[in-house]
Amino acid sequence: MWLSVLVLGCTAPGGEPRGEPRDAGSADAAPVPPGQSEAVPLPHLALPDLQGRLRPLRASDNEVTVINFWATWCVPCLKEIPELVALGHEHGSDGVRVVGIAVESGDPEDIAAFVVAHGMDYRVLLAKYAWAQRHFGVFGLPVTLIVDRSGTVRRRLVGPHTLAQFAAAIRPHL
Repeated sequence: MWLSVLVLGCTAPGGEPRGEPRDAGSADAAPVPPGQSEAVPLPHLALPDLQGRLRPLRASDNEVTVINFWATWCVPCLKEIPELVALGHEHGSDGVRVVGIAVESGDPEDIAAFVVAHGMDYRVLLAKYAWAQRHFGVFGLPVTLIVDRSGTVRRRLVGPHTLAQFAAAIRPHL
């Protein structure tokens, strides 16, 4: 049983996303297949932020975007948060932007308090588990996507990673 927990990470049942997540009207909003790791265009999707405003997953064409699916209740995710904060600090000037997607993590107010308590100074968006599964093949947490400057998903990292591992994953795309 412990092996199952370690292999799967954190999982949860889910429904539809909070707010009005949507595809941004693009025909290329196909899901990123679960087993796919490279060269898949990032779908043009938007999710609500902590204030309920819809935000695109990728804000700029000139940035490498690190999209991290996580949850407040996921222990491996909690271990990874300081690594992502450090990644943003160390590589922000290189054009790297971290975006967290809180999956099934409670009310926006509770998530906002969690974000402040953990020093998460990057954008956090809200999603239901079913939405993450449907669009990105997320069946356990944490999952991190490395998106290059052209908007192509270049790496899919499953499970918690260190700052050094994240830095190595983004390096070819800087």
